[in-house]
Amino acid sequence: MVAPRWKYLQVAKFNVRNYYTMIQYALNSKIRRKYGFYLFTVYLNSIKYRLIFPFHFSILLDLLNYLELQKFIVRKATIVDLGAYVGDYSLAMAALGAKKVLAFEPQRSILNIFKLNLKLNSHLADKIELYPYAVSNK
Repeated sequence: MVAPRWKYLQVAKFNVRNYYTMIQYALNSKIRRKYGFYLFTVYLNSIKYRLIFPFHFSILLDLLNYLELQKFIVRKATIVDLGAYVGDYSLAMAALGAKKVLAFEPQRSILNIFKLNLKLNSHLADKIELYPYAVSNK
């Protein structure tokens, strides 16, 4: 459950120019310890992401590709996300119209954050199947 006193990092139009402002805002925000990590929350194009501080600032830059992904997503397709991490791309694919996202993340602590992100985005949870397994060619 999200604590009501959380300060959320609001991102309306995300670009590199306001990236440093976002970092500065996040550094001044309340960052909570949960699952052994320090977490902060970001809103990006109607998706809520719970990220690990300070390591996930690079994920924010990766999410700039979010709009570019729209060109490649076939609506109603099934997407497989191997090494799904905290669910950043799984959530983006579900929001872009994928029929189903099969997400695989074997690391338990990261899996817990992924599950938290699914709770934050309950409107997308029915499109994402999360599996606590690693995938290999053997």
